[in-house]
Amino acid sequence: MKKIIGCLVGVLLTAEAWAGGTLTFGSHVFTQGDSLHIELLLNLSNAKAGNAEAYLFTPVLRGTGRLQELPAVVVSGRRRARADHRRQALQPSPGYLPPYRTLYARNRKDSIIYKVSVAYSPWMEHASLMLMRERWDCCRMKMLGVEPVITDLALTSPFHVPQGQTVIPQAIIERSENTTNRQETPSRPDCMPCAKCTAMVTYLIPDMETQKHRSESATLY
Repeated sequence: MKKIIGCLVGVLLTAEAWAGGTLTFGSHVFTQGDSLHIELLLNLSNAKAGNAEAYLFTPVLRGTGRLQELPAVVVSGRRRARADHRRQALQPSPGYLPPYRTLYARNRKDSIIYKVSVAYSPWMEHASLMLMRERWDCCRMKMLGVEPVITDLALTSPFHVPQGQTVIPQAIIERSENTTNRQETPSRPDCMPCAKCTAMVTYLIPDMETQKHRSESATLY
């Protein structure tokens, strides 16, 4: 998270990051159900990684005081990929996010379709979408740039409630009905719970016992 904040606050758009033109050929963001769906067509034409190199293309959602990093597309050399797998297996990084896809030198493509979905949150309604590009070699990381993809998602919240209407969860309705039925059933005066408890707790009033029988047993070997 500190790495992303440092990158986005500075907005490091170096000449190297823009040498190959735009990193995205197209984008589409929409909500469906309780999820946010993101679709990108990424330009990987200039991501030619050497045997010990890796290029990371990481989409990032940025809202007011909020950042969410999405799985990255990685173009990696074989030696670099083996080193990354070995390090993650021996010393797992906290908060590690597996790549969306890893491409190697022999199966590298000039473009790739990127599709992910995440749980929608209200702060995403007017968030921006950025694409962060990094280069890793044998021992260090270099930030190549941050490209703004969509400055304002302008989403329609999937949890919109029409004005003047109140949605009551079904569980609350059922609990209220059960409470009404219980109040119609005669019970002992000294066992009647308070009004607040009646509204919150589902319970059964036991029948009165003329004689109590309690027993416990245990067998040890």
